Amino acid sequence: MKKIKGTPVSSGIYMEKIKVLERDNEIEAKKGLGAEAEGERAARAFSLAKEQVEKLKAEISGDEALIFDAHLEMLDDPTITEGVQGYIDQDYTAEYAVFQAKNDIKEIFNQMEDEYFKARSNDVEDIMMRVLNNLKGKSAEEEKNNFILVTDELYPSETLEMDFRKIKGIATLRGSKTSHTTILANNFKIPALISIDSVDLSEIEGKLAIIDAINGVLIVEPDEETKKIYEEKIKNYEEANEELKKYIDKKAVTKSGKELKVYANIGSEIEAKTALENGAEGVGLFRSEFLFLGRNNAPDEDEQYRAYKAAVIMMAGKPVIVRTMDIGADKQVNYLNLKEEDNPQMGLRAIRISLKDKPLFKTQLRALLRASYYGDLRVMLPMIISVEEIKKTREIINECLDELKKEQRHFKMFKLGIMIETPAAAIIADELGKHADFFSIGTNDLVSYTLAIDRTNNDLSSYRDDYHTAVMRLLKMIADGAHQNDIEVGICGAMGADPKMLDYYLDIGIDEVSVSLGKILETKRNVIEHE
Repeated sequence: MKKIKGTPVSSGIYMEKIKVLERDNEIEAKKGLGAEAEGERAARAFSLAKEQVEKLKAEISGDEALIFDAHLEMLDDPTITEGVQGYIDQDYTAEYAVFQAKNDIKEIFNQMEDEYFKARSNDVEDIMMRVLNNLKGKSAEEEKNNFILVTDELYPSETLEMDFRKIKGIATLRGSKTSHTTILANNFKIPALISIDSVDLSEIEGKLAIIDAINGVLIVEPDEETKKIYEEKIKNYEEANEELKKYIDKKAVTKSGKELKVYANIGSEIEAKTALENGAEGVGLFRSEFLFLGRNNAPDEDEQYRAYKAAVIMMAGKPVIVRTMDIGADKQVNYLNLKEEDNPQMGLRAIRISLKDKPLFKTQLRALLRASYYGDLRVMLPMIISVEEIKKTREIINECLDELKKEQRHFKMFKLGIMIETPAAAIIADELGKHADFFSIGTNDLVSYTLAIDRTNNDLSSYRDDYHTAVMRLLKMIADGAHQNDIEVGICGAMGADPKMLDYYLDIGIDEVSVSLGKILETKRNVIEHE
């Protein structure tokens, strides 16, 4: 029996045999059939890759679909295609050309300090291995049995070409809490571990294992006693999940009568349906930036309007809080032509971009005003640090209102709230509350900025303390600032689902928590059963 430790990113427990996903680590430098012939082979492989990605994209929606928009862009990127052609022109095979071009481009990305570009290295690996497999005539293997997938790092298209119903666990040697592995595992509710201890993957292929993504361990070849213990744990876990369904239609009210509304975090209008089916009392965070990512130009007013309207109608009168585009830092878009920054986390991002690019901001605000006509749509501004930013936004909204009136459009003014995610905003919450209709606390960034810790840097994870006294004091300061101005205050960061924080939230008067789709029922249960 071997225990391999890892970091849990999607909770759950399962026991099944391991399937190792292996890749070519080297391609022999062989002379090809000539530049023309090898160029044609490469072109066919790229063309087939586009067809495959288009098919994948058509079968999914939400955040994952955006991943494949980026892949399609890369397949047409001259940097990639010309890199391949350069090796072919040296009389190498198309396979060697693709493999070497992949490594060249990945090396460029990996040398960049920006976390966004480092993450793009994984996308290059994904699409180029697809092209390489096409050249070799390989296709995705069809598994007949359930399995736990173990690999060095997981690329989204690889898993989506498998039958996801058969993947009962994922464990990777690398990855991060913001990686594709994490996103996919959470959306499909699959137990997942990242950054597992180094292990020879060939030695564990096909062996029975237990993935415990609650305690952070992969147990390979468990002994009979361990198997018996975990069979009981798995049974209890599945029964507990089934038991949670009884909370779908219940309000989150404690036994003492205190209400703490439970909303959902979503990244697309499609996910609003899942939120409703899982008992969400509203949408506390619609990440509108996902409409802007993975494309060549910004979405126009009508495209945004349709997405916001669909979410509002789907939620059937329940609140839908849309965060205006939180672009910048780890969410970059090429078409905005933003300058490279030494410290993008503290650079031109979120509301700063919106106020700098007024036409872009007006397009979004007009779409939101039009969608608001169909239900309880609310809007919140990210990264606010001053009253002036709220005032400037309201001036732009008034311009939009005047325009829509003249155009005789259907529209309705929405409540305008702000995200509190910096110590500066927390300290002046009482002042900001005079100009905002509600607060939403973005705990992910608030903790990072308060403790001066990059939340994407796994090497600093031991320094991150969500319960740090400074964080607790700022949370109370924000809640007090909201109450002084008779406005609601919610939590929309990961801490919203933390059961250890429930007492504190109730004590300081938090009105709602917005959590990931998989945490809605568990959070409602914790509130309802609270004494």
